[in-house]
Amino acid sequence: MQPIDKLISIEEKLGFKLPEDYKQFLLDEAGHSQCMFKVYPRVLQDGWKTDGIIEKVTSVDTFWQANQYREYLREFQEHFENPASYVESEYLYVIMSGTGVVCMAMSGTHKGKIYSVDNGDFGIVYQTDNLEQFLQSLY
Repeated sequence: MQPIDKLISIEEKLGFKLPEDYKQFLLDEAGHSQCMFKVYPRVLQDGWKTDGIIEKVTSVDTFWQANQYREYLREFQEHFENPASYVESEYLYVIMSGTGVVCMAMSGTHKGKIYSVDNGDFGIVYQTDNLEQFLQSLY
């Protein structure tokens, strides 16, 4: 099956269209290596600064594997009392992982926004309004 067909299959199973920039990113397998072992800055809700490291990038082949255990996202949203005006966990999907995960809102009010999610200490942290901004923040 060709990558574009896999992408169409993902959208059909989800029941909605993925953000256009993410579709292009998924199809650009060569571009994924540019993210590997890069650092992204995180500013937590209390203003504290920390960094995350990317070790894996979700591809069309690994999309479902990377997102099979997403229940914790809802639990984090509830535990950290993040209102729907901040994040809608039901639409967050893992696009990268490493020291925590990087998620994108694939639908809903915040479609296209990027969030980082750690092991539970800091919860869900807004990163950028879109994938391009996030990729530009990597160093």
